[in-house]
Amino acid sequence: MSTVEEDLFPDDLLDEELTDYGNKEYWDHKYLEERIFDWYQDYFSLKDLLNNLIPKTKRVLVVGCGNSKLSEDMVNDGYESVINVDVAHIVVKQMQKRSKEQKLENKLSFMTMDVRALAFRTAAIDIVVDKGTLDALACSENYSNNIAMMCSEISRTLVKGGVFLVITYGDPASRLEYFQNPKYEWKVEYQEVAKKPEVEGEIPSKHWVYIITKQ
Repeated sequence: MSTVEEDLFPDDLLDEELTDYGNKEYWDHKYLEERIFDWYQDYFSLKDLLNNLIPKTKRVLVVGCGNSKLSEDMVNDGYESVINVDVAHIVVKQMQKRSKEQKLENKLSFMTMDVRALAFRTAAIDIVVDKGTLDALACSENYSNNIAMMCSEISRTLVKGGVFLVITYGDPASRLEYFQNPKYEWKVEYQEVAKKPEVEGEIPSKHWVYIITKQ
């Protein structure tokens, strides 16, 4: 176990085509075929926002990391500790191999883990970043319960003053209900962000960013 991780342990998207996004088997199969790919936004389109919100010395957890270069680009830009989890073991092995080849494994780690049942200690993480995982759960059966489990686990693992950053297609009418449970003790702010210019033919033409602070 690397030094990065060793102290951590003791409706709007629902339709017949998108429901696959909520299934682990779909992602296992997809990652056998797909190369590096960033959903929604890449690091460079989010860089100003991330740099304003996240001190580079803080411990960052990226949930549902997939084969995105977001975490790699963060480390290359000076972030000191970025931990990545994904339910798809296939992609985790791929990304572990890539981080070793890039000689980034001391600052960048990848683990197989379900965001609904995180294996980290309580109040172990400074920042959590989600770029599409909540949206994938929104496509699953029992989606409301799955999202509640995800939010509960993230609230548990965040330190007081920690930030949960969510990049999603979901507007406030469809997302705030998940974030405003009093037991999470979250302060929720949000803003719009334009989609990556190279992505064409998608609707809507923007994403939403929720900046959620643990009180």
